[in-house]
Amino acid sequence: MCDKQQQESETDRINVIFLCDEWRSSRGGISTFNREFAIYVAKFWSSIVNVYCYVPESSDQDREDARNNNVNLVTAERVPGSTDPVDRLKIPPSGVRVDVVVSHGRKFGVAAYFIAHSTRCKWIQCVHVDCEDLGKHKKEAEGVKDTIEDNENKHESELELCKAAHMVICVGRMLREKYASLLPEINVEFLTPGIFEHFSPSKCYSLRENSANLKEFKVFVFGRLQIEDLKVKGLDIIGKAVASLEMKFKLICVGSPAGKQKKLQKWFRKKQIITREKLTIRRYRDHDEVIEMFKEADLVVLPSRVEGFGLIALEAISAGIPVLVSSDSVSDKENAGVEKLVIKSKKVSSGNQLDRTPLGEVPNIKRKHEKETGQSPDQVPKAAKRLRSRKAVCTLCPSIIKEKQPAWCDTGEEPVQVKNK
Repeated sequence: MCDKQQQESETDRINVIFLCDEWRSSRGGISTFNREFAIYVAKFWSSIVNVYCYVPESSDQDREDARNNNVNLVTAERVPGSTDPVDRLKIPPSGVRVDVVVSHGRKFGVAAYFIAHSTRCKWIQCVHVDCEDLGKHKKEAEGVKDTIEDNENKHESELELCKAAHMVICVGRMLREKYASLLPEINVEFLTPGIFEHFSPSKCYSLRENSANLKEFKVFVFGRLQIEDLKVKGLDIIGKAVASLEMKFKLICVGSPAGKQKKLQKWFRKKQIITREKLTIRRYRDHDEVIEMFKEADLVVLPSRVEGFGLIALEAISAGIPVLVSSDSVSDKENAGVEKLVIKSKKVSSGNQLDRTPLGEVPNIKRKHEKETGQSPDQVPKAAKRLRSRKAVCTLCPSIIKEKQPAWCDTGEEPVQVKNK
């Protein structure tokens, strides 16, 4: 009798499959977003949802880590004659009933279309960036003559995928407003990622009380440091800001592609007039390495001209590190409470300087942070958790498949329905 009830319970569960290029985070923010999204859905809805991550490749360590987070990691079979690993995701996983497929961006949206078409499941498409805005600031890359035209084409592809999906989820309110106006017949929602429990101050960071006596003050910038994206990410702004300060201020940029660190150093030296002694370029780092680097960070800066509030900012907030963002990177409306947890710089249209108050003197960092946020840095993670806890799982409601109301985890959120098309 118990076995029968267990089988019926398994049948009633909703199988949600996230399409990912990897389980770990060696390829940037999308990998992190997809993994964390899957983990939180599994954590809060384990009684009614089975969560799968469908990946082209995985290791024993990946599968074990996924199991520890109640996520089933499924490895796709190789497609004969194809050199693109994402092609493997176009074929539905064998032995798994697919109720909902969740994809992210153009890269995985096409694969989700094939799965939704062949299994007749529901399809949720995630969007995290406004390609049209990015094109205005990007530098021409190799093989791209016009970045504005190139990003307009990317935007149109993204829009076409969204029109074919049953539901669209945008990261942040501002992006949701744009896509809601472009897709009046589609259910467009937004989510706001929460903080990361594994980036706790005890693991990553404790503000040094004797900061006035430090010989060095380290300013960190994280991101995928492609040459064509440096202006978009505002690296020229922070480069000039740190260059104008005294020698004890050091700029550490993390996220260089393999074999490009010297080229990036030359870009900074030529464009921003910053000395080698004040600049360090590091390659892209994985989750565990970022935790180690947070231990040496005095400030994390996100000077992006157009990109929204990034995952690295949430990680830094989770770790209790002061975060400085540009007013272009996140508006008060977009922030929805996180403005209480960060220090925003002055809007700088020329891109020549940052508000130097938090950078001007090392002892002022803590006082500036407490003045702006109304709380000491060690209170930040708790405040962030109150503001953003569980937000990431509130949008993807299991009722999109069956008329079943989940037990909400004190979120105060209403379930979101996917409209039948």
